[in-house]
Formats: sequence, C-alpha cells, structure tokens
Amino acid sequence: MQRSLRPLLLALPLFAALACASSGEPIAVESRPVAVALRLGGAGVGEGALIGLPGGRSFEYDPATLRLLRVREGDFARREGESLVPTGDVVQEREAAGGEPLARITGSPPLVARLEGVWVRDLASPVDSTRRRPTPGLTYALVDPEGVVRARIEESVRAIEMEDGWGFVRSFLVKPGPYPCELALDLVQPIGGLGPSGVVTTGNARRQDWSLESGGRAVQAVHRSKPTVYQRLTKSQPRGVRYDARRAYVDLDRSPIRFEIAEQYVTEWSDDTPRALDAALRR
Repeated sequence: MQRSLRPLLLALPLFAALACASSGEPIAVESRPVAVALRLGGAGVGEGALIGLPGGRSFEYDPATLRLLRVREGDFARREGESLVPTGDVVQEREAAGGEPLARITGSPPLVARLEGVWVRDLASPVDSTRRRPTPGLTYALVDPEGVVRARIEESVRAIEMEDGWGFVRSFLVKPGPYPCELALDLVQPIGGLGPSGVVTTGNARRQDWSLESGGRAVQAVHRSKPTVYQRLTKSQPRGVRYDARRAYVDLDRSPIRFEIAEQYVTEWSDDTPRALDAALRR
C-alpha cells in the first residue's frame, strides 16, 4: 500500500532538499532533525509520522495506530512523484501485534490514536537545562468511542551519544482529559529473548515519590535481539507510572505526567555499557 509523507513542520535545509530532489533521489537529514506526517491511503486510516535525526536514523510511526513501527538507518526518504517514501534500512521492526491499538483504558474499549501535529522544537537539554536543542516530536489525541479525548500525548525523540553502540530516548508528556483514568499504553515492546535484568530503586518508598527529579525509580531490562546484538531498556518511573512486560500504565488524574524510555543497542556487552543509557534519562 502506498505511503506518502505530508510535510507539516520541517527544517529549512530539508525543505529545500525536498523542493530540489528529483523523483527517486534519496534525501538525507543533515544538521537539524525533522518531522513529517505520514498518510496511508484509504479513508479513515489516519496519519502516522516519520521523524529523522541527524546522523541517519529515522523513526516510522504506524498510521493506523501511531505505534512506533520501525527504526531505520540511512537516507531519510525519496520522492516518488508528489509523495515521499521512507528509504532507510530497517534496523528494528516492532511487532505489529495484529492491529493492537496504542492505548486503552482499563476495563473499557480501545482508544483511537489521532495525530494532531508534528513539530521540531528547541527544548531544554536533559543533562543541562540551560542549553536548548532542536528536538522532533508528534502530538496525538487518544479518543474513546463516544468521541471524547481522554488524553493527549506529546512524544519526542532524541539520540544517545555513545562509543560502543547507538541508542535513543522517547520522552512522553501525557496530558489528562476531562475524566480520571488509568491508561494502558503499548509502548514497551521488547525484541528477542530476555536476558539478565534488574530494577534500580532510589526513591522514597514511604512518601511514594518515584519522580526522577527526586531521585526516583528506573526499571531496567536486557534483551538479546540478534546474535551478538543486545538491546537494553531503561524506563524512568515517576509517580503514577508502572510497567509490565510490554505496556506502560499511566494513572491520570488532573496533572500531566512525564516519563521516558531509553533504548541502547550494542554488539559487545561489558560492565560499562549501561552508563550512557542511564545518563540519558531526564533527571
């Protein structure tokens, strides 16, 4: 089925590249990240997104569910007539799960994820709040069968710099709708067999304060996805967020909740491997 990309908010260098590129010519992301909406043919299917980071990695979101579907490496896209088609080599493909929705409310029908926009914003660095850097992301609404927006999510992506592999962080800001609820978000999708894992807890159990800003909680898991390739997940667990093997559960009342999931891929594992991943989470 034909995919096309409709630019909503682009860095000017990429916009110029799109305007000048011939049909079939690859387009790369160079100095500034980009985000474009992705439309899949067919009435009512909706829009997904394609996010590109300098250095050649891009993130493709499923138009039907807005789940992260593929991580790619290489050129961002190519023109085919009036459309853009993702072209990077697939380095990670998430399980499609037979159309499993991105979100549901406990005990209720699934929610529909509806893209409201893509963007590149100058956001504060998680390491140094005095510095700002361009960060790409998307905003989507979670809508119940009656058409009520039960929550809105702003998701952004940033790269992790390391010497022994590569990685990225997905940051989620969940804004509550008119009614309190517990959201189940299909965001945690381990790939491959589970290896050694552990949980690090440094929060205040008596006060039930698990925010990272207060020294909170990080959940860690290690997976072997291919021979000699390891994936490690670290998930910040502020108050109101918990996880099982594949989902994040967010307890929404009146206040927005922010949490992050970091993923790291290496070809050789050592005791020093986790440090860059742990340091990348917002504190």
